[in-house]
Amino acid sequence: MNYVVIDGDSILYRCGFAAQHRIYECEGISFNSKKALNEYLTLPPTRAVRGDITSRIDVEPVENALANVKNTIESILHATEASDYVIYVSSNTPTFRDTLATIRPYKGNRSENSKPVHYEACRNYIIDVWKAEECFGIEADDMVAIECIKNPRSILVSNDKDLLQVPGIHFNWTKPEEDIYTITKEDALHYKYIQILAGDATDNIVGIPGLGEKGAAKLLQNMYGSSEEEYDEICSLYYLERLGDEEGLQQYNETKALITILTNVEQIESVTNRENN
Repeated sequence: MNYVVIDGDSILYRCGFAAQHRIYECEGISFNSKKALNEYLTLPPTRAVRGDITSRIDVEPVENALANVKNTIESILHATEASDYVIYVSSNTPTFRDTLATIRPYKGNRSENSKPVHYEACRNYIIDVWKAEECFGIEADDMVAIECIKNPRSILVSNDKDLLQVPGIHFNWTKPEEDIYTITKEDALHYKYIQILAGDATDNIVGIPGLGEKGAAKLLQNMYGSSEEEYDEICSLYYLERLGDEEGLQQYNETKALITILTNVEQIESVTNRENN
């Protein structure tokens, strides 16, 4: 039997969005996906669309979203043969990354529609019924990583690619066919620095302009197995070469700090003290 550490944020978003659907309307016809709409627009004979293309969100009852959360957690516990578990969720308050981000606001590219309609209801449910623990000042994935590093035989459950920089036993509940797998220390460090070079558009974190994750992986393809010091030296040089000494160093240090997942309690104290000063 296993101790399972669950990223609750990923469950809240996935299960919440599963209970709502965007409907597109064109010429009096409804389409349940952008793909279906585009297929209609390209059907012969090609002709101009009469009228506007509009969209709306159809939201299922909140009970459906809560059932999604319940069924997901139960399936995770079954698939991982959990004897004990902990779930972490982020609070609705700012974190140290909001303070660190000076180049672009952290997650500042997210609109009011970036959360599911039933997000708060799902969040209250996972805290009240499943005893999920709120994380203040840090994010849920930080606490998940800290707990898993502290308990190396635990299973980290998430579909968040950021947590691939955490070595240990993993389970992606959105891809159960892949089963439980292991991320080595070499895998984790390599992926972390790929992210540092590429940035993270989802969280509004800038990387080297125009590089992307595939480009970053290509630059680092011969670095696998190197020490953190070696990665740090090479990756900082790429920033300096592309952006110049001053801007490159500033952006590298900030991107590295924002991308890096915390892995121990001492780091929490450090970033919390930094926020308070």
